[in-house]
Amino acid sequence: MIGKLWRYARGSGGKGFGRVFKRDGRDAAYSMARTLAAEPPAVLPLPQRRTWRIDRRYQLDQGPNPWCVAATGMHWERSTPVGTAPAMLMYMLYQFCKDIDGDANPGTTARSLMRVYKQRAQVEAYVWADDLKTLTTWILARGPVMFGTWWTTGMSRPSLTTGYIEPTGSIQGGHEVLLMGYDAGKKTTTILNSWGSSYGRDGRAFVHDDVLGELLRNDGDAVAASQIRGPR
Repeated sequence: MIGKLWRYARGSGGKGFGRVFKRDGRDAAYSMARTLAAEPPAVLPLPQRRTWRIDRRYQLDQGPNPWCVAATGMHWERSTPVGTAPAMLMYMLYQFCKDIDGDANPGTTARSLMRVYKQRAQVEAYVWADDLKTLTTWILARGPVMFGTWWTTGMSRPSLTTGYIEPTGSIQGGHEVLLMGYDAGKKTTTILNSWGSSYGRDGRAFVHDDVLGELLRNDGDAVAASQIRGPR
């Protein structure tokens, strides 16, 4: 069954959404910036460019379903430096998140996803980005970050020449993607979407600091596990 899911994941080309935005003032107590200050990376100075990896065989396509948070979580599980095998299918992980949400509306939050991971002893703690500098530093120092944002028609069509996305056009819904690389020289973050390999460049696109900062300020949220259980 899992093998069939991965084969389906690579090529259906659907465009589902499903990220729900729910502000919670308690998130400020779990600050990515404070975690970085208290636990600096072992190797300094930081690299100017870093891209975390995921085997393209395991790239997911959520199809028309509201599973983007679950799909992004499974991408995070499979990426370096985490490197664990997902313990369930995409729709099952989504349903666990919905059990925590406690409502009938489609879509879910990254907060619910991290709570599922804590319940299943896959992570010990998770933190939220305070600003763009913190977010990009975490990518360079620690690993990929899950990013939720309002998603527009322009972001659904990365530039054919550059691969960059722009928040132009109308809002299509809330969406979750994985921020899996950063280039400080180009001020560019690499994103991995959950729409299969047909999106952008083999499922990936790029976003400039100016755009990413704007998205973060406008109801964006960025979360990462500060402590990960199991094999790395």
